[in-house]
Amino acid sequence: MFLDDDTKVKQVEEFEDETTKHLKDSLRSGKDPKMIIKEQQDILNNRALSYLKYADKLNEMFVMKTFQAIQNKEGEALQEYYTPDEIADKLIGYSGLLTHVPSHYHLRILEPSAGAGGLINAIIRARQHYNMNSGYTIEAIEFNNVSWELLKHVIEEKKMEEVIVLQEQRDFLKYVSNEQYDMIVMNPPFHLKKRFSGLKADMWDGDFVARGYALLKPGGEMLIIATSMMRNMTHNTLIKAKRKGLKQFAGFDLSNFIYPPDDAVEILKEYKGKKWKPTHGGTGSEALTLTFTMYRITKPITRDNSWKYEDRTEQKSGVEEKEE
Repeated sequence: MFLDDDTKVKQVEEFEDETTKHLKDSLRSGKDPKMIIKEQQDILNNRALSYLKYADKLNEMFVMKTFQAIQNKEGEALQEYYTPDEIADKLIGYSGLLTHVPSHYHLRILEPSAGAGGLINAIIRARQHYNMNSGYTIEAIEFNNVSWELLKHVIEEKKMEEVIVLQEQRDFLKYVSNEQYDMIVMNPPFHLKKRFSGLKADMWDGDFVARGYALLKPGGEMLIIATSMMRNMTHNTLIKAKRKGLKQFAGFDLSNFIYPPDDAVEILKEYKGKKWKPTHGGTGSEALTLTFTMYRITKPITRDNSWKYEDRTEQKSGVEEKEE
């Protein structure tokens, strides 16, 4: 049976999720407003906890998939190496913004290489730790169709659509947005080869960072897991083409890629040959050798754009951590 447009519009207008229905029922009952607010906070808390439990299982499944992919040489193709929880929590813990904005401010956060949701989970855990379960939205992009479908299922199953928005555009390098982001977190492909990706040129971690930086608000923050070569031109296919005076390259509009200035880039921690394996890796699982660098990039505020976060607490240590 096909519905006419008026009927469809009416259904959308009359739609109520369980949170909205509960809120309306509470208001009609004459309950104390403070009690209603507490009940709404409890609903959000329970949803977030439910999502984390479900997503943690999914993340573990993806970690095991990574081990199998590496053994079969499949993971290299699309650079599908998922972020372990301890690494994700470490990266998010460096944020000087996520849990240090005024309670009335709504953060718009982007995860452009979402994978199994490891960094998304870490953001939710960090906000929960400070009882900040509202006031932010995470927009997720995922290139791999299987990963995208699994994320969609988890978000819908746990009714997290109010917090996590999964974008239909799968290719972050071609993603456009009508607004810039307060915060971007990413563990992008270190080297995405064109013969696997279907792109017209090899892409590197620096290309993903340049696209993210263009989408970042002045005063905004990027937290990144990448190679130690991220700022080298050998890891920046599109910026290298842009510096040659090209406006288009490999099907990309180069005006959408901006290289962050050196003084905006902070090295947080370097991992060199760190051994890691999943908690439930099984008796036959070998440890992964992790070699990467964690970065924080803060976009400068200029006279042309004096936007800023009020009462923001800066947490720049200025000290590089190294782990051998």
